[in-house]
Parts: sequence; structure tokens; C-alpha cells
Amino acid sequence: MIFRWFPHGGLQRDFLALARRLAGRGHAVDLLAGSWDGPPPPEGLTLRLFPPRGLSNHDRNRSIARQVLMARPGLAYDALVGFNRMPGLDVYYCGDGCYRAEAARRGPLYRLTPRFRQMAADEQAVFGRNAGTQILMLSPREQARYVALYGTEAERLHPVPPMIGRDRRRPPEEEAAARRRAFRRALGLQRDIFLVLGIGAAMRTKGVDRTVRALAALPADLRDRIRYLVIGGGETGRIARLARRLGVGGQVLVAGPRDDVPDALLAADLLAHPARRENTGQAILEAVVAGLPVLATENCGYSGHIREAGAGRVLPEPFDRVAFSKTLADMLVSPQRPAWSRNGAAYGRSYELYGGLDHAAALIEELAAERPEGVAA
Repeated sequence: MIFRWFPHGGLQRDFLALARRLAGRGHAVDLLAGSWDGPPPPEGLTLRLFPPRGLSNHDRNRSIARQVLMARPGLAYDALVGFNRMPGLDVYYCGDGCYRAEAARRGPLYRLTPRFRQMAADEQAVFGRNAGTQILMLSPREQARYVALYGTEAERLHPVPPMIGRDRRRPPEEEAAARRRAFRRALGLQRDIFLVLGIGAAMRTKGVDRTVRALAALPADLRDRIRYLVIGGGETGRIARLARRLGVGGQVLVAGPRDDVPDALLAADLLAHPARRENTGQAILEAVVAGLPVLATENCGYSGHIREAGAGRVLPEPFDRVAFSKTLADMLVSPQRPAWSRNGAAYGRSYELYGGLDHAAALIEELAAERPEGVAA
């Protein structure tokens, strides 16, 4: 179950990949969604739509959840697996950070809004004590925050390792160099141009605007040698307008969603990921194993992999835009860049980073089998 599916969101990719994995293990799998924006599901997966109703996002999400729960008794599922928080789930795939913890930063008035009340209630329905939902946890950092707020029972929390694709791992150097040259040539980049990469569907959440502002603050001689390539959907027009207003419209390339992310990881010189909040940050780990140095904020769940691999820099919270701009500049010209690249590629070869889908599928099978017969979700 997912409220909205579109092709290039990280949560959406995990949703479809896990459904395909379960179908491949012999299960009948229905895809339940409020909306489906993209090509039809692969053969063997049945799509059931529950069109949203309401003016606001939280109203529409609530209407989807209600429709699903009303239809559930007649669908005879062994387990209802949700990728968004809602009541009545058997299993929740925790791809989002703790909403109430983030909302606490916004002040008491925000907590009086209908949006807060609805989303906090949905989170309570999953993580509250005695809720019954089994939870697949991707981030130890977020798990600690959920437990601190809700007292979630340990036996309902199931850690899942990363689930990045093996196609993100750095290929042999001759192939990596050829793909790098081809991608940069297609962008019209000279050899002395630094390519900084930003990836994410929710651009404000991922801090894309922070990187644009940092680029604008750099000395002109360095700024003119940088191109910032932004890959992802959503808010692209706003980012392009911000770049033009700050005088770096020629340096910021807003590409929208692309299917050649593995080549972009090889072509770039740095991934900038100064997220405002990030449950995991799959792009971080994909960059590390591709040998692309990373600059990220420590509130990203996967930022620890940067430190463990020795593959870049992690900036502490709260975010300091001056420190971020300076670190961005320092990393691009640093003699450590080749070492960061080698370290990340080695980390991708020696560390188990690719088994998350199989682990999650096996967990869902196990948890579905343990559900008492006749218990309605």
C-alpha cells in the first residue's frame, strides 16, 4: 500500500522492487495505491487504485486509508504491507523519518493544525504501544527517535540492511572512465569543469536550494568552473528560478528525472546532499559505492557510511550555510578526492550493502505467517 506512486521516488522504487521480489518468491501480490503516475506495473502484479478525495494532502491520504480498510475484509490478504503510515497495517516499511520529532521544531502553533493532528495520529497508529503493526526499520537513528517518543516494543522492530542496486557499484576503471567521459561529453563539459551532483524527488527536503545558495556564495573563479546537476522530479521550476535570481542560472542544470543515474555517479566529482531531514539517504550510499565523494549533513540516516568508508565529509547539525559553502569548495579542490573515491569503491566491494530486498521479503513472509488466522488488519 502506498498513497502515491511515481517512477523516480526512492520509496516508490522500493515499493515496486519489493513487490516484484515477493511475486518472484511465489506470492500473489496486489499493489494498492491512491494514484499511479507512470507505466503500468509489471506482469504478475495487480494494481488496485483507491482514488483520493479531499482538498489537502492529509485529507486525501486519510480518504485512501479509509477506502483500503473498508475493502480489506473482502480481499483476503495474508498481510497488508504499508509504505505510508496509516491505521490497520500488518507490516510497515519505515521509509520516512519520525514526523512528530520533526514537527517539534516548528513550534506550538503548527501542532494545532489539522495536518499535524492527522499525521501524528497515523504515526501513533503504527508506532504506539500495543498498536500491533510489525515495522521494518531502515535507520537505527530513526528507530531510536521513534522508541523515545512512542515506547514502541522492541519485538515489533525489525532492522533491514540497505537495499541499493548492484548496478550502483563502481565498475572496472576502464569502463568507469569511458562512461564518465561519455556522460560529461553529452552535457558539453570541459575537462576542467567540476560536476556536482544532487539527487532527490523532494528537492527542498534534500537541501537542493542549500547547494544552489552555496554555489552562489563561492568565489567567482571557482564558481565559474562548477556545474550543479540536479536529478529528480518536483520543485524543478522553483530551483531554476532561485538559481537565476542568485546569478548562477548558467551553473545549475535542472535535469528532472533520469534513468542514467549510475552514469551520473561516475561522471560527477562530488555528491552534495545537505538534507533538512532524511530517514536514510539512499543516494549517499549509492554515491559512496560508485566511488563518488560525498558531502552530507549528519541528520541523514546513511551519513555514517561516509565516515565508515572514509568517502567524504559529514557536517554537524544545526546546518551552517557558511560552513557548508566552505566545505563544498574545499572538497572540490582537495588532493584527498582520489582517496575518497578509492575508499568508497572499496567499501562497496567489501561490505554487505545489497541484500536488503531479500531480507525484507523474507521478513514479510515470516511476519505474515505468524499472523493469527482470522485477525482483521
